Amino acid sequence: MERFALVIAQEHSLPAPFAEVDAQAFARAVIAAGLPDRNVCTLIGSGATRTAITSRLRKLSKLPPFETLIVFCSTAGFTEHGAAFLACHDTQDDDRSETSLALQDWLQALEKIPCRRLVLFLDVRGEGVPLQPVEAFFTGRPGRVGFLSHREQEQSHVSGSLKSGIWARHVIEAVSGQAPRALEQGTLTARSLQAYLQRELPGSLRGAFREAPPQTPLCFTVDPTMSVLQLDGLASAADPRLQPLQRGTLRGETIVKVKSLLGFRKYHRVPERANASTRKFVTELAHEELQQDVETIYTSIRESLGYKRREVDSSAERGLGVVRTPDFEYVVAVELVDDDPTSVIWRREIMGIRNPQVVLSRPFQKIFSGLFDTLVFEFAAPFNLESWIDLVEEAVPPEVRLRTSSDGSCCEVQLRGKTTLVRLFRDRIEIQGEKSPGSNGLIEAFLSFQDLFAQRRELQSLPLLPESI
Repeated sequence: MERFALVIAQEHSLPAPFAEVDAQAFARAVIAAGLPDRNVCTLIGSGATRTAITSRLRKLSKLPPFETLIVFCSTAGFTEHGAAFLACHDTQDDDRSETSLALQDWLQALEKIPCRRLVLFLDVRGEGVPLQPVEAFFTGRPGRVGFLSHREQEQSHVSGSLKSGIWARHVIEAVSGQAPRALEQGTLTARSLQAYLQRELPGSLRGAFREAPPQTPLCFTVDPTMSVLQLDGLASAADPRLQPLQRGTLRGETIVKVKSLLGFRKYHRVPERANASTRKFVTELAHEELQQDVETIYTSIRESLGYKRREVDSSAERGLGVVRTPDFEYVVAVELVDDDPTSVIWRREIMGIRNPQVVLSRPFQKIFSGLFDTLVFEFAAPFNLESWIDLVEEAVPPEVRLRTSSDGSCCEVQLRGKTTLVRLFRDRIEIQGEKSPGSNGLIEAFLSFQDLFAQRRELQSLPLLPESI
């Protein structure tokens, strides 16, 4: 049976900042999740008039019975004469109630739609509305779930830096598959999504405001195990381009002076040469910082990614620290620089990636912000780099700047519009960038590199997976 989505937003007749941006992102997310484009109706901006919205609701009510209707509505709300209203694009400020949608009428229109399952995301910004009619709409009604951005007397807050509503941003991340911790045994359920929103929203509010304002996400349903959305169309499940990330390693290096280590004392001497004794000495000096690093990452992972205590373990000894999770491993090491014994190098890596979507998630990016500038893939089989270079040079794509070493052992690929650099060797591929706030830019550059050659069969020879030829 078919699934439909109705996405509504306006942000100008009555102020609802970034509502239309959020609606567009939500529509893209449900399409990526498998809803046919033809079944997703997006009414935003000038398309979100009172007439257009009521017309679309009426058309949905005349369809034969279908499986699921997902409704996302982000707009301003207000109350007049005890009744709640939702603003439309053509709402007039001097005649608001007559040119807006009454919330009760809107809910009654939804009631007439012959869907077996109804999922509602309601983000009322501005003055807000009484929520009792919404709660009553879901009370005692199996097959329905309603998510609301806030309680009465609270507001739905937005982030200027994100250019998004904060609650809406988390909803979109979950629906688009970018929030693995919003899933319950691989399924986005009413209970798991609400738990995710309750967990993530306070931290995001603290990050956006000096003093976090109150905003409590709500969920109305009689069936907390109800599936909100089947994520069968998401790239995390179906996009083969992401599969190589399971063999990838994120890396970052920082060089500091031995004197800057916390364990260094005035009576210590800076090493003059690199040998077993001075390496051991430096490892001991750095041990306190190594422990602090591991403890900080361990705590952040537990708090932000929602792992249980028994799911995460850590260790720190002899210049090597490790934090192990079900989805990846974090490794930090410190050692003397061989050609400059007055300095030490800190190496940090994310390896053993078992769930690529976790690495793409916003909480992961926040935890490891600025730590990595290189993404490395060790090839799963021998690779004839020289032949690959020869094939590329036969018809270099216009988006590419190609440079090769004289012996054919290295090839640099610069993509137009990208600050990252792709380096190919006989045994690996490296994506080199900057230590930006997140590592998604490295991954996006790698995906762009794959896309560039996706249609050239003779070039699809990079052995990134064991089954590659």
